[in-house]
Amino acid sequence: MWRSFVGVLVTLALGGCVSSVLIGPLPTVSDPTHAAEIVVIREHRFTGSGRTDPITLDGVEIYHLRVGEHVVMKVNPGDHIVGIRYRNITFLWEEVTVLVRTEQRQSYYFRIDPGYAHPLVNAVTPEKGRALMSTTTRISPSEP
Repeated sequence: MWRSFVGVLVTLALGGCVSSVLIGPLPTVSDPTHAAEIVVIREHRFTGSGRTDPITLDGVEIYHLRVGEHVVMKVNPGDHIVGIRYRNITFLWEEVTVLVRTEQRQSYYFRIDPGYAHPLVNAVTPEKGRALMSTTTRISPSEP
């Protein structure tokens, strides 16, 4: 029984070792001068720090994001769905999402927070978003 417990702990610990990486296609932007920006941030926290779940945009997995990191994604103005996929208690994939209507040349900020049973995607003010960005590392598509 002790070996099983240790095995589960090692598996959970290694689950957080997935590196931050671009895992899917970034959205195609028709006119970069009119694009909006969606920023997703995972601030430094102990709770949930062992998880590296995929960040999604419009149902497509885009990045694995660790605590202390953020991503900036350019999108066409319009409706977009920002989310995070996670494994539930039965190890099946589920997704938490929010809908955002973007306007050209505007930025929209979301913070991934730990929740009781699953992570949460919370919109934050531009001021709070910029403050969180200054204390986290930006992950760009060219990074491994």
